[in-house]
Formats: sequence, C-alpha cells, structure tokens
Amino acid sequence: MSVTTVNSNVLGVTSERRAGWRRVLAVAAPLPWLLLAASNAVTPDDLGGSYATQYDAFADHPAAAGAAVAFAILCAITLVPSAIAMYVALRSVAGRAATLIGGLWIVGACCGAAAASMQLITYVATQNEIDRASVIALNEAIESSSVYLVILPFALSIMLGRILLGVVLWRTRMAPRWMAVAIVAAVPVEWVLGAAIGNAGPALAYVLTAVGFASASVALTRRSHTA
Repeated sequence: MSVTTVNSNVLGVTSERRAGWRRVLAVAAPLPWLLLAASNAVTPDDLGGSYATQYDAFADHPAAAGAAVAFAILCAITLVPSAIAMYVALRSVAGRAATLIGGLWIVGACCGAAAASMQLITYVATQNEIDRASVIALNEAIESSSVYLVILPFALSIMLGRILLGVVLWRTRMAPRWMAVAIVAAVPVEWVLGAAIGNAGPALAYVLTAVGFASASVALTRRSHTA
C-alpha cells in the first residue's frame, strides 16, 4: 500500500469523524431551549412569582413539578453542547462574531448550568415534607447571596445574546432568515407577552430561541454532507 493511499484513508476517516461530530452538534443546538420551553409549559407555579407560591404549587401538583424539574435538569446538561454547536457553526461564516457571540453563549451556558436551582430545592423539599418556611428562607438566601451572581452571564446571554445572535444570523444567511427573526422575536415575547399570558410567554419564547439555534443545525448538517 502506498503512502498516498494511506494518507487518503486517514483523511477519509478524519472527514467521517468530523461529519459525525457535526451531526451530534446539530441535534444538540436547539435541544436545551426546547427542554426549557417544556419545563416552563408544565410547571405548576407562576414563573416570576414568590417562593411561597412555588412551594404551594409544587406540593399540590407533584407530578407536574417533577416533570418541570426533569426538563430543567436536562436543559442544564445540554446548554454547553448547544452553545458549542452555535460557535462551531458561526466560525466559518463570521470569525470575529463567532469568537465574541459564541464565546458569550459558551460562558453564559456554563454559568447557567452551574447556578443553583431553587426549583429543584423546592421540589425535593415538598417531596420530603421539609418545613415550608425553612425552604422559602433558604431559596431567598441563595438568591440574595453573592454566589448566585454566577447566573448573570447566562441572563446576559438570554437578554442581549439572542439579539446579537439574530443580527449575525441575518447578516451571514447561515440559515433561512426567518430563523434569525425568530430568535430576536423571542426577547419581547418573553418579557412583554410573558406579563400578559403567564407561563405561556416564556415557553413560547424558548421555542423561538430553539428555532434560532436550529440555524446552527441547518449549517452543520449541510457541512456534514459536504465534508
């Protein structure tokens, strides 16, 4: 076997592996946002409400609360792969934007995954009949703690990052432009409509966010077929 043949075989295997990883990332890109939408849709408490109402709602509707928590945990697990998928997709069409915006999303995803989940604490507490007042006090203490500031980069990604990402997706035409419009529209849907229609607002907003992140799926799938 010649050196040329060996090199061709190695390049072929490498190309296949890259294509395989791109397909995995393509699946991961919209996943956490769909999971978060599902969590917001099924949770029995009023999102943005007090920890007292959250405790009561979780105690009264344990099945729905358990489903919401399970979706939220899966969302946290898939946040970083989703951000990496967007970074990889952007890198070949918008180098600087990939570094800045992709970097923001990766940092935000890491921080979001690391932040304490008061929803999880409340669910475990209601399942084990832990004192209501103590759980509420604990959640309030966590939220006011300086340690909880780790959530800020994730909040920045959610508020500013979706708009910046939408602008870049529109300009690069990495995927159909309506997908860029969807992720920008997610911001007012969450913060404006959310006040009017309750939990359905954030749920819809994260479906739109998933559509925007599916732009990465489109680009990565195309690239995997041409690798």
